Amino acid sequence: MVQKAGNVPGGYYEVLEVPVQASAQDIRRAYRKQAAVWHPDKWLNAEKDDVFRAQDKFREVTHAYETLGDEQKRCMYNAKNLWY
Repeated sequence: MVQKAGNVPGGYYEVLEVPVQASAQDIRRAYRKQAAVWHPDKWLNAEKDDVFRAQDKFREVTHAYETLGDEQKRCMYNAKNLWY
């Protein structure tokens, strides 16, 4: 059974929408794509609940990239979560 990361149901790979085998370039590209969608400044004119949701999603995306974008942290994350 594969364990999931913290409060992120599908893990960091699912947050960034990349496979476990993704290259560093693929992870960076996926982060930039997700960050552009969820950046809080793009949600300034939205409903308050949507703004909070965007902020939370942006934090998740950023944390996923901070983990998967660093090779050492990514190796530790993969080992901890038993990704095969």
